[in-house]
Amino acid sequence: DESPAHRISFVMPPVPPLALCLRCLPTVVALAVTFASFSGRARAVTPSPPSPLTGDEPACVSGREASEEPVSLLQLGLAASSEALLASQKAAASPPSLPFERFPGARARLQKLKPLIWVHISKTGTGMLNTLYNHPGICPNATQEARASPVGVEDEWFYDHYPREEACPGSFNLSYSGRGHLGFGPYFRGNQGHAIAMFRQPEQRAISAYYWSKSQLFVHTPELKTATIREYAIAVQGCQTKMLAEDGYPEGPSPCVVSYIPPTDRMVQVSLQRLRHGFAFVGITDKWDLSLCLFHKMFGGDCTVSEFTNTRPGPASSSSYDIAVLDGWTDKFDRPVYELALTMFEEELRKYGVSHESCRAWCGRPAPVYASTRKA
Repeated sequence: DESPAHRISFVMPPVPPLALCLRCLPTVVALAVTFASFSGRARAVTPSPPSPLTGDEPACVSGREASEEPVSLLQLGLAASSEALLASQKAAASPPSLPFERFPGARARLQKLKPLIWVHISKTGTGMLNTLYNHPGICPNATQEARASPVGVEDEWFYDHYPREEACPGSFNLSYSGRGHLGFGPYFRGNQGHAIAMFRQPEQRAISAYYWSKSQLFVHTPELKTATIREYAIAVQGCQTKMLAEDGYPEGPSPCVVSYIPPTDRMVQVSLQRLRHGFAFVGITDKWDLSLCLFHKMFGGDCTVSEFTNTRPGPASSSSYDIAVLDGWTDKFDRPVYELALTMFEEELRKYGVSHESCRAWCGRPAPVYASTRKA
């Protein structure tokens, strides 16, 4: 899903070649030490695919020149550190002890969250899968391939290749398939406090959905293949509201595309009530880095490089689209839902003491790469 790749944004000035080399030195030294420590081992280790790179790494890591594009400091630090640690950690027989100790209460909160339901609203961030599958307390049996960042894949493909019941025993509510952006409405009762989701500024989400659909030749929205961006946005308005309030279609399709009839005012009120009482975690796509840091502060686990990768970059991928193309139109149905989600998100940031500074302090440190414990 296309989620803004540059969350905590700073501008990286052009870096001279000497500075690049100096910046690379710690990574090169770490790799050399790792190689030396493993060179004497007789048992060969089958290499796993390297962690994918985001395009925002130092030039020595990514092989690309440093640019003047905005970058995330977390992406820079995590990419560099993961490359240095990959060789030594991927051969581990089992994951290290779960990193709950830094976050009081995280273990208990995670146990209370299970079995969880990840409500994947279209164009809010497929990358959440990376967070879930990289968490050793959620998916302890996930393979290295599953923990890597799958770029451009659909949820269905991912679940078929890396079944939740095998990789994440007991962690997911398997009655909720999660396929095709399945709505939460039919599953609300009995699952209060077990849902997690990312929400996105409504107009940004609608524009992103248009560009993604266009790149897919409108295969899921054939009726809209001749629509302008504004017409498309009007047709899919209220998507986040429908995902929470629509009680039909427990097996799909997504309530966002089953019809282009706008939600009712009553549905807006229902979605607000279900958002406040049904979700244990709410993240904001437009604040991706902070959202992932908050998730880890609440439920433990280490940050990994793949979490900060845009796994579904659209053809016009952007962290902020120019909403002028909508000619003044706004989504009056999703706006109150997004505003409540943002309020809940900010409440949790304050409650758990998560900020850009604290996030960089503990989430920007080297992140382990866990080997699978599942037997062949």
